[in-house]
Amino acid sequence: CIIPRSSGIDLVVTVTVDGQTAQAAQLFSYDSPLLYSIFPFGGPVVGGTEVSLFGSGFNPAIPMSVNFGPLFLTAFVYNTTSITFLTPALTSSFSSSLVSFSVRRGNGVGLQDSNSLTFQYDAPRIESIFPLSVSAAGNVQVTIFGSNFSPRSSISVSFGLDRCLDSDGAAFADG
Repeated sequence: CIIPRSSGIDLVVTVTVDGQTAQAAQLFSYDSPLLYSIFPFGGPVVGGTEVSLFGSGFNPAIPMSVNFGPLFLTAFVYNTTSITFLTPALTSSFSSSLVSFSVRRGNGVGLQDSNSLTFQYDAPRIESIFPLSVSAAGNVQVTIFGSNFSPRSSISVSFGLDRCLDSDGAAFADG
């Protein structure tokens, strides 16, 4: 018999001959998808990076998902060796900006951890600050221009050893 395209683990094998059915004592499994590499290795905290995973055991006829940190994302299967997905924005639901992941076939079987493959969200970068000086009395809004400012809720800003009075309402210009 030539095995059809499919996926699954611990499948019951049956054979029917002239209306009589037999079941095998052993269970059959398709190979789990395997991951070999990732590109790119990182991207901006605002998300939207198209990430390609390279490996084997992918099937364009079967949907796949990526367990990316705390989230399940839809993966686009291009061929038997390549799938892609789009990164979400980095939020406080992630425990770190370094994210490990796993892939699974659409029916939930064939989970494959990424081994040592990870995706690193870019660190924030400050390009300029306006104004560059204020009165020692403080209480003036300062705008920080740069990139990779995360929408996560745990933003803090310090000037020397002094922390901003209100980082949650701080003015950030990303881009």
